[in-house]
Amino acid sequence: MKLKYIFLSLFVTFISLFFSFKVGAANIDYCSYGSLKLTLPVTITVDVSGFNSTYPFDINKNYYYTDSLYVYDRDTCNDSVKIPTFSGNNGMYILEDGFDVYYVTMTFYYSYNDIYYQSDYKLTNGIYSVLDTTPPSISSSALEFTLSMDEQKPLDYFSITVFAYDSNDSNIIPEIVEDYYSENYNIPGTYSIIYKACDKSSNCSKLIQTIHVIDMTPPYIHGITSIDSYMSNPITLFQIGNMIFAHDNYDGDISSSIYMDDSYYNINYPGTYYVTFKVKDSSKNEILTPYKVVINYFDDIIPTIEGPTHFKSYMSNFLQTQAIMSGLIAHDNIDDNINNNLYIVNDEYTPNKLHIGKYIFVVACYDNSGNESLPYVIYIEVIDNVSPIIQGEKIYKSYMSNSFKINDIKNKLFAIDNHDGNITNKIDIEYENYSENSNKLGEYTILFIVKDSSNNEGLFEVSITTIDDVLPIIYGESYYITLTNEKLSLFSILNSLTATDNVDDDISHFIELDTDSYSENYNIPGTYYLTYYVVDKSGNISIPFKVKIIVNENLTFIKSINESMVYLSTNYLVADNDILKILHVDPLEYNSIEIIENSYSSNYKTVGEFEIIFQITNTDFTKEYLNINIVTYDSKEKETKQENEQQKKKETILSYIISFFINLFSIPKQ
Repeated sequence: MKLKYIFLSLFVTFISLFFSFKVGAANIDYCSYGSLKLTLPVTITVDVSGFNSTYPFDINKNYYYTDSLYVYDRDTCNDSVKIPTFSGNNGMYILEDGFDVYYVTMTFYYSYNDIYYQSDYKLTNGIYSVLDTTPPSISSSALEFTLSMDEQKPLDYFSITVFAYDSNDSNIIPEIVEDYYSENYNIPGTYSIIYKACDKSSNCSKLIQTIHVIDMTPPYIHGITSIDSYMSNPITLFQIGNMIFAHDNYDGDISSSIYMDDSYYNINYPGTYYVTFKVKDSSKNEILTPYKVVINYFDDIIPTIEGPTHFKSYMSNFLQTQAIMSGLIAHDNIDDNINNNLYIVNDEYTPNKLHIGKYIFVVACYDNSGNESLPYVIYIEVIDNVSPIIQGEKIYKSYMSNSFKINDIKNKLFAIDNHDGNITNKIDIEYENYSENSNKLGEYTILFIVKDSSNNEGLFEVSITTIDDVLPIIYGESYYITLTNEKLSLFSILNSLTATDNVDDDISHFIELDTDSYSENYNIPGTYYLTYYVVDKSGNISIPFKVKIIVNENLTFIKSINESMVYLSTNYLVADNDILKILHVDPLEYNSIEIIENSYSSNYKTVGEFEIIFQITNTDFTKEYLNINIVTYDSKEKETKQENEQQKKKETILSYIISFFINLFSIPKQ
């Protein structure tokens, strides 16, 4: 602020105080509703109807006194009026709880040189602002929920039960500030969702909902459903148990928790029996229906069979059962040749010849007396020797503004195997040179591989071409304030701008002026704009960069820069004082500068638009608010590039200084 305005303000204040107030005893006939004890020497300022009245005291004198601040109803002095309370704010006393028009009277009792004085001032009257300190009420029709871990509920399911009301602002929509349920919906436990409701005076209330996540799904058992057993070598219940498995949606494999009921199984007599199995998970959920395994128990026979007991069958050339039977020989102690009596007892191989594994092929024979041999068990191993196949697109184009991720391509592939079926989830990357070059122009290769359960491999090659479609970015000083007798240099403004491109790096020398409403109107008060653009080597045109120029004569500096747009890099946090320096605001010219809102400092690493609000107290104790819009951008410039920019800024500052002195000493045209 210029020095002459400061002296003028002090002079007006002195004259106003001299003619408006007198020191001496006063006869006050108002009713008293409250008082506030103070300790002097101080300067007391009371805000009445937007006008400040100031009562100074000489700090070099020794005043010993108490003083009381009284508030009276202007019309009725009705004792039903609520007793007001006062609170200090930067030397200001504001009536918080009142709702009517009041007179304010200040009475001082003090002594000086052993002489006691009393001074009564009727300050003035006016409407005092009301300060809302009561937070809104927040409640819910359901503070607790019990849900299954198998189903996730949306947040609207809970928030629809929450309501907030404020005596001044009526209904308020609460917002969720903390959510511990969504990421744990499938994990048993107790979680919370915290809501917050704030009124227009920034009074806030919170509410907590509790969600109990429980496991209600019973486990299940799977495995064999029937088995044959022979009296010469009976199948044990332990062996059957090893072929039974239990799984739970939360606990996973709980086979070790299976318990068995074998009361229906009699090992002393041949026949058909069954055993049942049950299991419980850690949440005490029990299988709904007992799992049953049927046991076919056969008697032994006298004849014997000899021959090979193991065979291998390849899926590319299946083994025939007739070849197996022709290699067996049946022996009997009485009958010489009973090969014609050979027959198949159990054949797990034929229905599973397309499935990898070892299967039982059981044969037997009977002699002429009707005695049957023991089953002759042959094990056949089915081996998969056929490679899987990957299917999908082999040629892709990737645009840098939304480049493909390898998983995007991988998710479009499909893998099929003759035995395993769909094995898409087993596709992996054997080789690729795309990831590290996704932001570089060129053609790259990704080689995918898939292996089936038999370790047979299948390969699939994909070609991907990267294309630059990312717009270059212009940033720099976007806000200027000048006077009608000063003309800004377009050359200096252009040199203060920087243009970067994801591929071409620094392309500042390609910046072009697009529109100019300032040059022809530089001596006319108003708001004007310059717009610039830049084109990278791929032909991408930047978003127009707008420079705002305010030409004025008698506009206060703070008002002229209000709602300025400041562009800052996400590379580092810019301090509040540095932002004021960017706006050419000198804190020493003002009584105080405080920040009342700042959404930038906690988000400076995030690309976006944020706001900083400064409360500026002038030397005459008037207040102004300065709203600054901070736009953050991602900068990938190297150190040398930053040095070039700093050099440009130095040159720009030098050009401003030169321009200032040229305009200062230039003679206006007649």
